[in-house]
Parts: sequence; C-alpha cells; structure tokens
Amino acid sequence: MAPADFAGATVHGYFDAGDAIFKPLATPPDAQRLDGDRGMLNLNQARVDNDVQLSRATIWGGLSMRGLHTQRSIHMDEAVILSPLGALEALVWFALMRVHPKFVDATVYGRQQWTEDRKNFHDIVTKGSMPEPQKPKHYVDALQRARRMAALFGCDEFFRLPLADWRLSVLSQLLTHSLRARTSAIRADGVEVGGSIFAQHLRCNGRFRMKYAVVTGGLSLQGARLRSAEAMRRAFDEVPVPLLAVGNWRKQGTGIDGPEGSRQESQNEISRRLVWSPRLTRLLELVYSRLETYFSVVSEEDFRNDIAPPYADAYVLDLRESRFGGSVRIGVPPDDADKPGQPVQQTAIDGVIALQRANIDGELFLDGVVFAWSVRVSDQHPDEVADDSEKQKYTDAASNPPYS
Repeated sequence: MAPADFAGATVHGYFDAGDAIFKPLATPPDAQRLDGDRGMLNLNQARVDNDVQLSRATIWGGLSMRGLHTQRSIHMDEAVILSPLGALEALVWFALMRVHPKFVDATVYGRQQWTEDRKNFHDIVTKGSMPEPQKPKHYVDALQRARRMAALFGCDEFFRLPLADWRLSVLSQLLTHSLRARTSAIRADGVEVGGSIFAQHLRCNGRFRMKYAVVTGGLSLQGARLRSAEAMRRAFDEVPVPLLAVGNWRKQGTGIDGPEGSRQESQNEISRRLVWSPRLTRLLELVYSRLETYFSVVSEEDFRNDIAPPYADAYVLDLRESRFGGSVRIGVPPDDADKPGQPVQQTAIDGVIALQRANIDGELFLDGVVFAWSVRVSDQHPDEVADDSEKQKYTDAASNPPYS
C-alpha cells in the first residue's frame, strides 16, 4: 500500500504496521498530487495512546511523522526505510542481481574501457565473458558491493508483488520536490515520545532527521545501517552497468550492416542473457536516467559546498536540539558487549551525526560503530567553519565502505 496517510489521526490503542510493506503501487489522481514532505507513510500530527509498531516494515519513499505524539514507545527494529532517491538507487542495485552473471562480469569490466576503447566494450559484451586472469580486482569488488547493497536495502521485499502492480510515477513525483524531501528517509521533527525509540538493525537509506524531539526514554540504534545522500552519490558513480548504452542499442533497427548492425547484434546477445522481463528493463533504464540527471546537474564542488546549509546531504542522523531522558545508544554499550552468547552487532554510519544543542540526560554510546567518514567532535556548526583545512576534516571519506 502506498501512499498511506494517517496525518492527524487519533488512535486509542496501538498503531501496528509491523511487517507491512509501503511502496508505490499506483499513481494518485492529479487533484491529490503527492506531497514530497509526507513520503509513503504519513503520521504527521497523529496521536497514539499506546505503542507505534513499525518493526520489520519496508517503506520505499520515506516515513514522515513530524509532530507525532505517542504516550508509549516507537518500535522500528529491523525496518527498511528508504528515501525517494534511495529507492531509485536500490532498484538499480537490485536489478544487477537479476542479470546473468557473465553479462555482469562483462559489463563491469567493459564500463572501465568505455571511454577509451568502445570496440573492446562491444567485443566483451558480445562474447559475454573473458578469460579469468584478465578480470581485474575492481570487477570483483563491484559485484560484491552490488550483492551487499541489494541485501542492505531489502530489495527482495520490494518485488514481492508482480511488476505490473507498481509504478515509478509516485517516486518520480517525489523527485520533483525539494532536496530535503527526496533525500530524507525519516522525518520526525518535533515528535513527543512518552517511552523510548527502538531502531535496532534499522536499514535507512537517506537522512534520519529528528530535530526538536522530546523523548522521555532513550534511542537505540545498535546494529543499524545508515546512509546519507552523499553516500548515494558515491555509490552511483560505481554502478557497473551502462544501462543508457543498452537503451540506445534497443533503438536500432534490425538487418543493418556496419556499426549499427553490430549494436543490434550485441543487444540481441544481451537480451538472451537478461533474466528479467522487458518491462523491468525499460523501468530500470528510466530509473538510471533519472539518477544520472539528478547527480549530473550538480557538480562535485557544488554538491559539497553550495547546498544550503553546507553538508546537508552528508547528514545521516540529525538529532539537533532534541531532548532525551535516557541514553542514546548508537553503538553497543560495553556491558552488553561482554554478555556471553550475545554477538556484537556493529552499527555502520556513512555520513555525519548532528547533535548540536541536543540534551541527553543519560549516556551516549558509540562503541563498535563503523564510520565511513572521519570523526570530529566540536561545538562548532559546519556552517561556521571557514578555513578550508578545517572543512576538509568533515568531507574526508574513508576508502572502504562500512558495509562488509
């Protein structure tokens, strides 16, 4: 179901959407054009007398619960929540897992040669494979990353229903809205929680924004996987399939000699190796083109420095000016890590944690957290950093992603 709107609702009991799947299935009428600030599940200004249960839910397109008031706790353990932009990116990674392995091998390697030797690319794709000794390490890394990303996003859940039952138009509408709307996975500004927020093993592709929140208890994020929009940009540069080139081949006619005929021959070979339907192929090309358009209109320097406020896309956990009566457990507390029979689940953070002016009455645990970015503790907001050498401390990324 999607979009689902419970804005302003009053629930005299539990709100239980555990194990539910919220994803774009149909195009809303023009008169009810989707609001990018509401996402696929909208709980803005809702009042719940008991727990809000979203454990193991899959939400493709964002969760919005700004101003939500609950007298008990919010449970998001093992949920998969993706921003609109992240949902499109995840679709690309999932599609890579549906391609014949030899085709993936060839295209991963061929993409590296695309700008230098197009003939080499066509030969590799036509043959569908190459000698094992010639396969470079980056091709192996790309395939492993694709598998990790597909598992991280819960892509199998997205395609539980037939392809004919879902539409890209809803996500496309969301991409027309503000940068904040299309890159935020969870928007929970001003929530009031009488208990705690449990989000262990949460998989979140996009910003988790919870400014001005008042939480009587604490926040648990042990074992979570959080990725920022900046991480999406870096991952997009590594997408190993030149889908736009595949789309160009499809447009060529049959029975043509010369280069055009070679492209058609290559396309026929590719079609025999694809295991998805033609419909999925067309949708995938559309997704890839939209991602490329979004990322190409902003230069690398502009993306990092000219978006107001600076580093907005790098924020992955935004808890500025929030109040917590208990502890914030992003990592695993030492006492829990020492318990026998309880394996430590590392939390992976690919982005910036913002805690400016936050009030935490308990403790802040970061034990066992893997950061893809450098860690810097300061009372200075990134907006106030003027020196380039200091600014670089925020933007230096580690060479290895945290998803291993």
